[in-house]
Amino acid sequence: ISPPPEGEKAQGSAKPFHVQVGVYSKKANVEKTRGLIKKSGYSSFVVAVQQQGVPYTYFKVRVGSFSSREAAEKVAHELTRKTGEKAIVIED
Repeated sequence: ISPPPEGEKAQGSAKPFHVQVGVYSKKANVEKTRGLIKKSGYSSFVVAVQQQGVPYTYFKVRVGSFSSREAAEKVAHELTRKTGEKAIVIED
């Protein structure tokens, strides 16, 4: 049995947990938050979301991909403390 292709999860496996540090409509806010995250010693990525009926794109700033909620919670608490932004754990 071969592993699933990169970026795909095997059938029945849990979705990964991510730490979301902010959701913004302006790129300047995205870059500011990413800079705070980098200063805190973490790398981040951005998910762009276009919602039906909304004329602009939302940018979700996220950190990591964790297999357990506990590991993600630990990082979320640290990022909230270090950046001053409310970091939350999401599963997707």
